[in-house]
Amino acid sequence: MNHLVLFLAFLVASPQILAAEPVSGTNSYVLKEEHWHMRYLIYWEQENFGTFTVSLSPIEPGFVECRGAGFGRPSGVKGEGICIFENDEGTFTWTWQATPGEMNSWQVSDGTGKYEGMTGSGTARSRIQSEFTALQQRVTDWKGEIEFRK
Repeated sequence: MNHLVLFLAFLVASPQILAAEPVSGTNSYVLKEEHWHMRYLIYWEQENFGTFTVSLSPIEPGFVECRGAGFGRPSGVKGEGICIFENDEGTFTWTWQATPGEMNSWQVSDGTGKYEGMTGSGTARSRIQSEFTALQQRVTDWKGEIEFRK
């Protein structure tokens, strides 16, 4: 009986993980990117600042900052970085990777406020053709699954 009482007390005191739920959204940001050309490679660094909207999820829209670096090769782009999302409910950060021939991937790495303990992963793709290309802006669509801790 004592073991059952201890187990129930542990369940009540422990954060609960809810089931994974789908998430999708769009980042729209001003692109600041530098390139260094080499014989067969291009090294790039970028800092993107802007906003994000969410089309599927309980996450509220807000501001986003994405930074990254990598190499461009004839086979494609390889790189990695982070995106920090912020709104009135807190912040969450994900790491992202770009791999030649594959969709970009992301994983939640940190969160504060409502997003503390959030986990998840998914894919992202920047729009090549967009009405913002001439204005040095980038639009990236993302989707995946996240879980919140309660």
